[in-house]
Amino acid sequence: MISVLTLTYQRHFLLEEAIYSFLNQTYNGEREMVIINDCKDVTYEFNHPLVRIINLQDRFSSVGKKLEWGFKQCKGNWIYRLDDDDLLA
Repeated sequence: MISVLTLTYQRHFLLEEAIYSFLNQTYNGEREMVIINDCKDVTYEFNHPLVRIINLQDRFSSVGKKLEWGFKQCKGNWIYRLDDDDLLA
């Protein structure tokens, strides 16, 4: 399985495009997209079996700590990092 890990913070307009670029891939193997949102004022919801959004109430003290925690949430043997302002082509 491949996990695509995406960190976000108050950028829903970009995150939507990143999600759709993930879903539009032609790869047929097992995959998941894990989105980590640590903005307590924003809650994201997206009902799709390949996309898991984790909304947290406390902000991480650094991007490194957010990444480390996010890696632990991924189920895949391989992890690909996709920023919320990036697209998969």
